[in-house]
Formats: sequence, structure tokens, C-alpha cells
Amino acid sequence: MSSDRRTLLRRTALGITAVLAGCLDRNGPSDGDEDGNVDSDDKRPTVESSDTLSLASNTSRPWWDDGNEVGHAVLIDGDERQRAAFEWLDPSEPQRERVGTFLSGIDYATERALLVESVGPNACYDRLEIDSIRVEDGTLRADATVSKPDASMGCAEVITFSSAVARIAFEGTPPDTTTVEVTNGWEETTTVRADIDDPIP
Repeated sequence: MSSDRRTLLRRTALGITAVLAGCLDRNGPSDGDEDGNVDSDDKRPTVESSDTLSLASNTSRPWWDDGNEVGHAVLIDGDERQRAAFEWLDPSEPQRERVGTFLSGIDYATERALLVESVGPNACYDRLEIDSIRVEDGTLRADATVSKPDASMGCAEVITFSSAVARIAFEGTPPDTTTVEVTNGWEETTTVRADIDDPIP
């Protein structure tokens, strides 16, 4: 066989191989499961909307604080857990009604509630704010900071605990874990993690 004919056959074979490979790329399963379903960022939950409510501060030490804790978080995924999370609120105080109104009609199939608590050095550190609510790698993330008071204010020298609750609606299945960067009144920051299976005393 002449060298020209061998070259022609080799080029023809390479062309057929390339065409077959292109067909497989178009028609065969891509990265994903056996049915060709591809994992996509589009399937991950995203925050559709969020709202927050600051609660009245108090001076009673909560169960989670041993004197060294910067903050605490509770992720809520159902009515029973919601009742347990806010059991500490005095039924006679207006803020229990405020929380009830704020969470009224919540659909835990598409929403989560997030309770965050922290502490400050005096009575003027009485407000906690939750912001930067987002989902990263399937985990609900947020920042929570005890607001710094006006330096000109006279403040009672008593350790004060503040808290806030966020109501978050999602596109996709709501996350079951959360990570919150909490900054207390001493400007100490720590990462607080919580999930829907954490016990609530």
C-alpha cells in the first residue's frame, strides 16, 4: 500500500473517531447521576427574603451563658421548636405578642426562623442586630452585632443580654444548619453554629 493511501486512511479514521466522540458528548450522561441529572448551583437554596425583629433586653443570665460565651443561636424549623425557643419570654410582656405577630403564618416548608442572643457590659448595650443573611455551601449564614450606645448616655453598670429573631424565606429547600458571626458588647467576635436538632432546655 502506498504511503499516500495509508495517510488518507489514517485521516479518515481520525475524522470518524472525532465525530463519534462529539455524539457521545452531546447524547451521553454528563457529570451527575446515572440519568444525566447534573448537580447545579441553581438547585441550592437561596434567600428569597428576610426580616428581623429586635427583642427587649434583660439582665437575667440565660442558660447558655457561663460567663465566657459571646453569643448563642437557635435555628427553628417547626412550631414545636418555635414554642420551646421563646419559652423564656414572660407571657405578660408585650414582646411575646410581638414575636407571635412577627412569626405569624410562617411556613417552615419554605422558611426558617433564627434566634440570636448576645451580651454587653452595661444596660445601654440593649440591642442586637442581625444582618448579612445569606446561604453559603448549603448553610444559612448571618452576622449579629450588639449595637454600641451613644457615649454621652448614662448607663447602668449591669451585664445586659440582648436578642433578635430573623424570619427568612428561601427558594429551594431551607437549610438545616446555620453559622452566625456574633460580636458582643466588648467587641469580641466568635462563630456560633447551630442546627435544627440542637436541644433547647
